Amino acid sequence: MRPTLALLVLAACGSESSTASPVQLAPGDTAYCVALGADYKNNVGTMAVLGLPSLTLVKDVLHGAVSGDPVLRGLGGKLYIVNRSANNITVVDPASWTVERQFSTGANSDPQDLALAGTKAYVPLYNTGSLHVWDLAKSDTAPATTIDLSSYDPDGAPEANSVVVAGGRAYVTLDLLDTAMLPKPRGRGKIVVIDTTTDKIVTDFDLNYTNPYDFMVARGDTLVVATLADFSGVDGCLEQVVTGASPHAASCLVKNSDLMGTISAIAVGTTDTYLAVSAADFSSGQLRRVGSDGLLKPDTMNPAGEYPTDVAFAPTGHVIYSDSSAGGLRVFDLGRNQEITTAALDIGLSPATANAIVCQAR
Repeated sequence: MRPTLALLVLAACGSESSTASPVQLAPGDTAYCVALGADYKNNVGTMAVLGLPSLTLVKDVLHGAVSGDPVLRGLGGKLYIVNRSANNITVVDPASWTVERQFSTGANSDPQDLALAGTKAYVPLYNTGSLHVWDLAKSDTAPATTIDLSSYDPDGAPEANSVVVAGGRAYVTLDLLDTAMLPKPRGRGKIVVIDTTTDKIVTDFDLNYTNPYDFMVARGDTLVVATLADFSGVDGCLEQVVTGASPHAASCLVKNSDLMGTISAIAVGTTDTYLAVSAADFSSGQLRRVGSDGLLKPDTMNPAGEYPTDVAFAPTGHVIYSDSSAGGLRVFDLGRNQEITTAALDIGLSPATANAIVCQAR
Protein backbone atom coordinates (compact mmCIF):
# COMPACT_ATOMS: atom_id res chain seq x y z
CA MET A 1 0.00 0.00 0.00
CA ARG A 2 1.32 3.46 -0.90
CA PRO A 3 1.42 6.39 1.49
CA THR A 4 -1.51 8.78 1.21
CA LEU A 5 0.54 11.33 -0.71
CA ALA A 6 1.19 8.91 -3.56
CA LEU A 7 -2.50 8.07 -3.83
CA LEU A 8 -3.26 11.67 -4.80
CA VAL A 9 -2.00 11.12 -8.34
CA LEU A 10 -5.02 11.74 -10.53
CA ALA A 11 -3.98 10.65 -14.01
CA ALA A 12 -1.18 9.18 -16.05
CA CYS A 13 0.38 11.05 -18.91
CA GLY A 14 3.47 10.78 -21.04
CA SER A 15 6.30 13.27 -21.25
CA GLU A 16 9.10 14.04 -23.64
CA SER A 17 12.58 14.48 -22.20
CA SER A 18 14.83 17.32 -23.26
CA THR A 19 18.52 17.84 -22.92
CA ALA A 20 19.68 20.35 -20.31
CA SER A 21 23.05 22.08 -20.15
CA PRO A 22 25.83 19.98 -18.63
CA VAL A 23 25.83 19.92 -14.84
CA GLN A 24 28.66 22.08 -13.51
CA LEU A 25 29.89 21.06 -10.04
CA ALA A 26 32.83 22.36 -8.02
CA PRO A 27 36.24 21.02 -9.15
CA GLY A 28 36.86 19.43 -5.74
CA ASP A 29 33.61 17.48 -5.65
CA THR A 30 34.25 13.73 -5.58
CA ALA A 31 30.62 12.61 -5.48
CA TYR A 32 27.17 13.82 -6.44
CA CYS A 33 23.61 13.04 -5.45
CA VAL A 34 20.64 13.14 -7.77
CA ALA A 35 17.31 13.97 -6.15
CA LEU A 36 13.86 13.99 -7.71
CA GLY A 37 11.13 16.41 -6.73
CA ALA A 38 7.45 15.75 -7.28
CA ASP A 39 4.13 17.53 -7.42
CA TYR A 40 1.84 14.53 -6.98
CA LYS A 41 -1.40 16.43 -7.57
CA ASN A 42 -0.35 17.93 -10.90
CA ASN A 43 1.87 15.04 -12.08
CA VAL A 44 4.96 17.22 -12.48
CA GLY A 45 8.49 16.27 -11.47
CA THR A 46 11.98 17.71 -11.45
CA MET A 47 15.61 16.61 -11.06
CA ALA A 48 18.39 18.30 -9.13
CA VAL A 49 22.08 17.41 -8.73
CA LEU A 50 24.01 18.10 -5.53
CA GLY A 51 27.81 18.11 -5.56
CA LEU A 52 29.74 16.84 -2.54
CA PRO A 53 31.42 18.04 -0.47
CA SER A 54 30.86 21.56 -1.87
CA LEU A 55 27.02 21.42 -1.64
CA THR A 56 26.83 22.95 -5.11
CA LEU A 57 23.22 22.52 -6.25
CA VAL A 58 22.06 22.44 -9.88
CA LYS A 59 18.29 22.50 -10.37
CA ASP A 60 15.93 21.64 -13.23
CA VAL A 61 18.26 19.15 -14.88
CA LEU A 62 16.74 17.44 -17.95
CA HIS A 63 13.47 19.33 -17.80
CA GLY A 64 10.54 17.05 -18.64
CA ALA A 65 12.26 13.73 -17.91
CA VAL A 66 10.59 13.31 -14.53
CA SER A 67 6.86 12.86 -13.93
CA GLY A 68 4.88 13.55 -10.77
CA ASP A 69 5.31 10.13 -9.12
CA PRO A 70 8.92 9.08 -9.67
CA VAL A 71 11.44 6.75 -8.06
CA LEU A 72 15.11 6.40 -8.95
CA ARG A 73 17.76 3.68 -9.22
CA GLY A 74 21.46 4.14 -9.92
CA LEU A 75 22.85 1.02 -11.61
CA GLY A 76 25.92 0.35 -13.73
CA GLY A 77 26.85 4.01 -14.01
CA LYS A 78 23.41 5.03 -15.33
CA LEU A 79 20.33 6.54 -13.70
CA TYR A 80 16.93 4.92 -14.16
CA ILE A 81 13.94 7.13 -13.47
CA VAL A 82 10.82 5.04 -12.96
CA ASN A 83 7.93 7.35 -13.77
CA ARG A 84 5.14 5.42 -12.13
CA SER A 85 2.12 7.54 -13.04
CA ALA A 86 3.46 8.18 -16.56
CA ASN A 87 4.12 4.44 -17.08
CA ASN A 88 7.63 4.80 -18.44
CA ILE A 89 11.33 4.40 -17.67
CA THR A 90 13.81 7.17 -18.46
CA VAL A 91 17.49 6.17 -18.76
CA VAL A 92 19.96 8.98 -18.03
CA ASP A 93 23.69 8.98 -18.72
CA PRO A 94 25.27 11.18 -16.01
CA ALA A 95 28.55 11.32 -17.90
CA SER A 96 26.90 13.71 -20.36
CA TRP A 97 23.65 14.46 -18.51
CA THR A 98 21.56 13.36 -21.44
CA VAL A 99 18.54 11.10 -21.77
CA GLU A 100 19.77 7.90 -23.35
CA ARG A 101 16.31 6.52 -23.96
CA GLN A 102 12.78 6.38 -22.61
CA PHE A 103 10.41 3.46 -23.00
CA SER A 104 6.79 2.89 -22.07
CA THR A 105 5.67 -0.06 -19.95
CA GLY A 106 2.06 0.27 -21.14
CA ALA A 107 -1.00 2.22 -20.13
CA ASN A 108 -1.95 1.86 -16.45
CA SER A 109 0.90 -0.62 -15.86
CA ASP A 110 2.40 1.42 -12.97
CA PRO A 111 6.09 0.40 -13.07
CA GLN A 112 7.70 0.34 -9.62
CA ASP A 113 11.41 -0.44 -9.84
CA LEU A 114 14.21 -1.70 -12.10
CA ALA A 115 17.14 -4.10 -11.71
CA LEU A 116 19.85 -5.08 -14.18
CA ALA A 117 21.39 -8.40 -15.20
CA GLY A 118 23.84 -7.47 -17.93
CA THR A 119 21.81 -5.55 -20.49
CA LYS A 120 18.53 -7.03 -19.30
CA ALA A 121 16.28 -4.80 -17.21
CA TYR A 122 13.69 -6.37 -14.92
CA VAL A 123 10.71 -4.10 -14.29
CA PRO A 124 7.95 -5.01 -11.79
CA LEU A 125 4.51 -3.64 -12.65
CA TYR A 126 1.99 -2.94 -9.91
CA ASN A 127 -1.19 -3.18 -11.95
CA THR A 128 -0.51 -6.21 -14.14
CA GLY A 129 0.26 -9.88 -13.66
CA SER A 130 3.58 -9.90 -15.48
CA LEU A 131 7.18 -8.86 -14.91
CA HIS A 132 8.74 -7.09 -17.87
CA VAL A 133 12.22 -8.02 -19.11
CA TRP A 134 13.70 -5.39 -21.44
CA ASP A 135 16.85 -5.79 -23.54
CA LEU A 136 18.55 -2.42 -23.16
CA ALA A 137 21.03 -3.29 -25.88
CA LYS A 138 18.16 -2.82 -28.32
CA SER A 139 15.81 0.09 -28.92
CA ASP A 140 12.70 -2.09 -28.97
CA THR A 141 9.34 -0.60 -28.02
CA ALA A 142 8.22 -3.82 -26.33
CA PRO A 143 9.87 -6.00 -23.68
CA ALA A 144 12.03 -8.87 -24.85
CA THR A 145 9.93 -11.20 -22.72
CA THR A 146 7.48 -11.18 -19.85
CA ILE A 147 7.31 -13.45 -16.82
CA ASP A 148 3.85 -14.46 -15.68
CA LEU A 149 3.17 -13.72 -12.01
CA SER A 150 -0.63 -13.69 -12.22
CA SER A 151 -1.14 -17.02 -10.42
CA TYR A 152 0.14 -15.54 -7.16
CA ASP A 153 -2.99 -13.44 -6.65
CA PRO A 154 -6.65 -14.35 -7.30
CA ASP A 155 -7.23 -11.05 -9.07
CA GLY A 156 -4.29 -11.72 -11.43
CA ALA A 157 -2.25 -8.71 -10.30
CA PRO A 158 -0.02 -9.56 -7.31
CA GLU A 159 1.30 -5.98 -6.97
CA ALA A 160 4.96 -6.61 -7.82
CA ASN A 161 6.76 -3.85 -5.99
CA SER A 162 10.57 -4.11 -6.05
CA VAL A 163 13.34 -6.15 -7.65
CA VAL A 164 17.02 -6.77 -6.91
CA VAL A 165 19.42 -8.96 -8.91
CA ALA A 166 21.90 -10.94 -6.81
CA GLY A 167 23.98 -13.98 -7.77
CA GLY A 168 22.34 -14.46 -11.16
CA ARG A 169 18.81 -14.32 -9.77
CA ALA A 170 16.15 -11.63 -9.69
CA TYR A 171 14.28 -11.31 -6.39
CA VAL A 172 10.85 -9.73 -6.77
CA THR A 173 8.63 -8.62 -3.88
CA LEU A 174 4.85 -9.10 -4.11
CA ASP A 175 2.39 -7.12 -1.96
CA LEU A 176 -0.54 -9.50 -2.66
CA LEU A 177 -3.34 -7.03 -1.97
CA ASP A 178 -7.08 -7.51 -2.16
CA THR A 179 -8.10 -4.34 -3.98
CA ALA A 180 -11.83 -5.08 -4.32
CA MET A 181 -12.61 -2.30 -1.83
CA LEU A 182 -9.92 -0.68 0.31
CA PRO A 183 -6.53 -2.34 -0.42
CA LYS A 184 -5.63 -4.87 2.23
CA PRO A 185 -3.12 -7.73 2.27
CA ARG A 186 -4.40 -11.22 1.51
CA GLY A 187 -1.61 -12.70 3.63
CA ARG A 188 2.10 -12.45 4.15
CA GLY A 189 4.17 -10.79 1.46
CA LYS A 190 6.06 -13.02 -0.94
CA ILE A 191 9.31 -13.04 -2.89
CA VAL A 192 9.55 -14.71 -6.28
CA VAL A 193 13.02 -15.80 -7.42
CA ILE A 194 13.85 -15.80 -11.15
CA ASP A 195 16.87 -17.27 -12.92
CA THR A 196 18.24 -14.38 -15.01
CA THR A 197 19.76 -16.78 -17.56
CA THR A 198 16.50 -18.56 -18.40
CA ASP A 199 14.01 -15.98 -17.09
CA LYS A 200 12.15 -18.81 -15.38
CA ILE A 201 10.79 -18.79 -11.84
CA VAL A 202 12.91 -21.14 -9.73
CA THR A 203 11.25 -20.72 -6.33
CA ASP A 204 9.22 -18.43 -4.10
CA PHE A 205 8.81 -17.97 -0.36
CA ASP A 206 6.82 -15.98 2.18
CA LEU A 207 8.12 -13.08 4.20
CA ASN A 208 7.50 -12.79 7.93
CA TYR A 209 4.90 -10.02 7.59
CA THR A 210 2.43 -8.59 5.11
CA ASN A 211 2.92 -5.71 2.70
CA PRO A 212 6.57 -5.49 1.62
CA TYR A 213 6.89 -1.88 0.60
CA ASP A 214 9.31 0.42 -1.23
CA PHE A 215 12.72 -0.58 -2.55
CA MET A 216 14.46 -3.76 -1.47
CA VAL A 217 18.22 -3.22 -1.23
CA ALA A 218 21.36 -5.30 -0.78
CA ARG A 219 23.02 -5.27 2.64
CA GLY A 220 26.15 -7.41 2.63
CA ASP A 221 25.20 -10.98 1.76
CA THR A 222 21.50 -10.38 2.35
CA LEU A 223 18.70 -8.26 0.98
CA VAL A 224 16.56 -6.07 3.21
CA VAL A 225 13.03 -4.84 2.64
CA ALA A 226 10.55 -3.04 4.86
CA THR A 227 7.22 -4.67 5.66
CA LEU A 228 4.49 -2.38 6.90
CA ALA A 229 1.84 -4.92 7.97
CA ASP A 230 -0.22 -1.88 8.88
CA PHE A 231 0.59 1.77 9.48
CA SER A 232 0.42 1.55 13.27
CA GLY A 233 4.11 0.86 13.70
CA VAL A 234 3.29 -2.17 15.86
CA ASP A 235 3.69 -4.94 13.29
CA GLY A 236 6.17 -5.31 10.45
CA CYS A 237 9.92 -4.87 10.39
CA LEU A 238 13.03 -4.53 8.30
CA GLU A 239 13.06 -8.04 6.87
CA GLN A 240 16.25 -9.88 5.94
CA VAL A 241 16.30 -12.13 2.88
CA VAL A 242 18.95 -14.79 2.45
CA THR A 243 19.96 -15.32 -1.19
CA GLY A 244 21.88 -18.17 -2.82
CA ALA A 245 21.04 -21.84 -3.30
CA SER A 246 18.32 -21.87 -0.63
CA PRO A 247 16.80 -18.39 -0.52
CA HIS A 248 14.46 -17.64 2.36
CA ALA A 249 13.19 -14.96 4.72
CA ALA A 250 15.36 -14.73 7.82
CA SER A 251 14.67 -12.97 11.10
CA CYS A 252 13.91 -9.26 11.25
CA LEU A 253 16.88 -6.90 11.43
CA VAL A 254 14.84 -4.36 13.38
CA LYS A 255 11.14 -4.28 14.24
CA ASN A 256 8.80 -1.42 13.53
CA SER A 257 7.76 -1.48 17.18
CA ASP A 258 11.35 -0.63 18.17
CA LEU A 259 11.37 2.22 15.66
CA MET A 260 7.91 3.41 16.77
CA GLY A 261 6.94 3.81 13.15
CA THR A 262 7.24 2.45 9.63
CA ILE A 263 10.25 2.55 7.30
CA SER A 264 9.88 4.60 4.12
CA ALA A 265 13.45 4.35 2.79
CA ILE A 266 16.69 2.41 3.38
CA ALA A 267 20.29 3.39 2.64
CA VAL A 268 23.20 1.02 3.19
CA GLY A 269 26.48 2.72 4.04
CA THR A 270 30.04 1.53 4.57
CA THR A 271 29.22 0.17 8.03
CA ASP A 272 25.81 1.38 9.13
CA THR A 273 22.37 1.15 7.55
CA TYR A 274 20.23 4.30 7.60
CA LEU A 275 16.44 4.31 7.86
CA ALA A 276 13.89 7.04 7.23
CA VAL A 277 11.07 6.26 9.66
CA SER A 278 7.57 7.77 9.68
CA ALA A 279 5.37 7.98 12.76
CA ALA A 280 2.08 6.08 12.64
CA ASP A 281 0.09 9.25 11.87
CA PHE A 282 2.63 10.50 9.27
CA SER A 283 3.00 13.75 11.22
CA SER A 284 6.70 13.37 12.00
CA GLY A 285 9.70 11.19 11.29
CA GLN A 286 13.14 10.09 12.38
CA LEU A 287 16.44 9.27 10.76
CA ARG A 288 17.78 6.15 12.48
CA ARG A 289 20.78 3.89 11.98
CA VAL A 290 21.54 0.22 12.44
CA GLY A 291 25.16 -0.77 13.09
CA SER A 292 27.11 -3.45 11.28
CA ASP A 293 26.32 -5.68 14.28
CA GLY A 294 22.62 -5.45 13.41
CA LEU A 295 21.75 -3.42 16.51
CA LEU A 296 19.60 -0.31 16.35
CA LYS A 297 21.52 2.69 17.66
CA PRO A 298 19.61 4.65 20.29
CA ASP A 299 20.20 8.13 18.93
CA THR A 300 18.00 9.86 16.38
CA MET A 301 20.14 11.59 13.75
CA ASN A 302 17.72 14.46 13.04
CA PRO A 303 16.35 17.08 15.43
CA ALA A 304 12.68 17.43 16.29
CA GLY A 305 10.74 19.31 13.64
CA GLU A 306 12.37 17.62 10.65
CA TYR A 307 10.50 14.83 8.87
CA PRO A 308 12.84 12.51 6.92
CA THR A 309 11.06 10.30 4.38
CA ASP A 310 13.94 9.44 2.03
CA VAL A 311 17.64 8.78 2.60
CA ALA A 312 20.79 7.97 0.62
CA PHE A 313 24.45 7.35 1.48
CA ALA A 314 27.21 9.17 -0.42
CA PRO A 315 30.75 7.79 -0.85
CA THR A 316 32.07 11.05 0.67
CA GLY A 317 30.73 9.96 4.07
CA HIS A 318 27.57 12.04 3.94
CA VAL A 319 23.97 10.99 4.45
CA ILE A 320 21.49 12.94 2.32
CA TYR A 321 17.85 12.94 3.36
CA SER A 322 14.63 14.66 2.43
CA ASP A 323 12.84 16.78 4.99
CA SER A 324 9.14 16.78 4.18
CA SER A 325 8.46 19.42 6.83
CA ALA A 326 10.71 21.94 5.09
CA GLY A 327 10.24 20.62 1.55
CA GLY A 328 13.93 20.18 0.78
CA LEU A 329 17.14 18.17 1.21
CA ARG A 330 19.46 18.06 4.20
CA VAL A 331 23.02 16.73 4.46
CA PHE A 332 24.50 14.97 7.50
CA ASP A 333 28.30 14.68 7.77
CA LEU A 334 29.14 11.33 9.39
CA GLY A 335 32.71 12.37 10.15
CA ARG A 336 31.53 15.38 12.13
CA ASN A 337 28.39 13.58 13.33
CA GLN A 338 26.19 16.54 12.53
CA GLU A 339 24.01 18.08 9.89
CA ILE A 340 25.96 20.55 7.76
CA THR A 341 23.04 22.22 5.99
CA THR A 342 21.76 25.20 7.95
CA ALA A 343 18.46 25.03 6.08
CA ALA A 344 16.79 22.53 3.77
CA LEU A 345 18.08 22.77 0.20
CA ASP A 346 15.37 23.75 -2.29
CA ILE A 347 15.49 21.43 -5.33
CA GLY A 348 12.62 23.13 -7.18
CA LEU A 349 9.77 20.99 -5.87
CA SER A 350 9.31 19.12 -2.63
CA PRO A 351 11.42 15.94 -2.73
CA ALA A 352 9.57 12.83 -3.86
CA THR A 353 8.32 10.84 -0.89
CA ALA A 354 10.85 7.98 -0.98
CA ASN A 355 13.40 6.12 -3.12
CA ALA A 356 14.18 9.21 -5.16
CA ILE A 357 17.76 10.06 -4.11
CA VAL A 358 20.84 8.35 -5.57
CA CYS A 359 24.45 9.21 -4.68
CA GLN A 360 27.46 8.10 -6.73
CA ALA A 361 31.18 8.76 -6.99
CA ARG A 362 32.03 11.45 -9.50
